[in-house]
Amino acid sequence: MKNCYKRLPLEGAYNLRDLGGYPASGGKMTQYHVFYRSDCLHRLSEADWSLLQQMGIKTIIDLRSSDEQEMQPYCCEPYGITRYS
Repeated sequence: MKNCYKRLPLEGAYNLRDLGGYPASGGKMTQYHVFYRSDCLHRLSEADWSLLQQMGIKTIIDLRSSDEQEMQPYCCEPYGITRYS
């Protein structure tokens, strides 16, 4: 069962939030628990990664530059999460 967090309660990232509930075309709304956006994944604790895993997050699309990724790396694979750059 998924918790209904808008902003997930993490120790290392202050702005990981669900993008569900926003207005979409045709009077619709974006779905909850489908897409999230975040800052500072390199600061996540082990407990934070476990929470992401429990929330069912399977994929991270990292939009940072190569230089940013090198300066602030993180490893999500042990939690069953795949990262794409």
